[in-house]
Amino acid sequence: MWRTREESMIRKVYIDFITQKLLHYDIGWFFRRALQYLLIQSGFRRWADDAGKPLCGPILASLSVTYACNYRCRMCNFHLRHAEMKGKNFPELSTEEWLQAIRDLATLGVSGVGFTGGEPLLRKDIFAMVETAKAVGLITHLNTNAYFLDDITIEKVLDAGTDSVNISLDGATAEVHDASRGYPGAFERAVTAIRRLNARRRERKVPARLKVVAVLSPHNVDSVRDLVLFARDLGTDCIELIPEQPFLQPATKPSAAFLQRIKQAVEVLRSFGRAGIALENSPRHLSLFEHSFRGEKSPLKCFAAYNSIGLDTYGELFPCMPYINRGRSFGNIRNVSLQEFWYGDKSRGWRKEVSHCHDCFLNCQAELNLLFQPLYKPKPKSNPNPAGS
Repeated sequence: MWRTREESMIRKVYIDFITQKLLHYDIGWFFRRALQYLLIQSGFRRWADDAGKPLCGPILASLSVTYACNYRCRMCNFHLRHAEMKGKNFPELSTEEWLQAIRDLATLGVSGVGFTGGEPLLRKDIFAMVETAKAVGLITHLNTNAYFLDDITIEKVLDAGTDSVNISLDGATAEVHDASRGYPGAFERAVTAIRRLNARRRERKVPARLKVVAVLSPHNVDSVRDLVLFARDLGTDCIELIPEQPFLQPATKPSAAFLQRIKQAVEVLRSFGRAGIALENSPRHLSLFEHSFRGEKSPLKCFAAYNSIGLDTYGELFPCMPYINRGRSFGNIRNVSLQEFWYGDKSRGWRKEVSHCHDCFLNCQAELNLLFQPLYKPKPKSNPNPAGS
């Protein structure tokens, strides 16, 4: 289970789902995704300078189904956004609106959806959303802090056919994790849920992946080794590290001592990869962690305007999860259809902005961008004053 090769340049989750599809003889899915990859590449290269219409739909959809949360994580302000919108009496999407949006995403060509929040399990209709996504052929990821993952809820998660359950765990001790999540007892809740979910999926022989997701920050950078080993010993399939992003406030200049600690943490993670311990991060993404904490711009060309889409609980439309974090939307599903948002003439403006973005190292988008970098070759710039003119 915890096996991979450190030198692999591809994120483990991509390999796992491709393998699963091939094992189930779903060759058509594989070829559709391969064609989509090539169309995204072609569309991006065709319009890289003026950001025109894409040639196909996005691969990934990030759905922030609620901003409400029972935790007060130090790196997130979604609970404040929830309170603000509730105070303004902004209506959240109804169950039927969400289900129709999911069906429309499948029609648009999306391959997988990530259900996130806030805390998505605060919505009682979350399982109907997952079931609908599965019914229209989408791969489903559920991100949760695990507070509500009791025995009954675990059965519902598995019954819905969830492909991957991603549980937040920022440390191997209560002291570290509870401080990060702003809730006493969060560590015990998460650990108990992981053990119960792992046991139950094995008893039922269902293929749901179980992953620990940790935000790497100054508060846990020195305990990365303990965290990875702890996640493995809990029976999870892998662990994913997310470099903390400065969404809440401008990044401060890091000290040389802190950057050295980041380098050491990354080397620990690389050594685990070489030892065969499964990390969700690709080695190429790990190599960008120091750039992130330095506050530098991402060196990657961003394909978010072509390979991803985001939707929040108020119907606001975004190009990606980082834009959801910033609250920077470009439309609302109640005013424009997904097809019109994606392919319409007005998409030219936001697509041009997003295509020139280098502002984040967040895993969901950074790893997708890395997947598309190898074939990307920028258009040669024309010389306005050629020699001899």
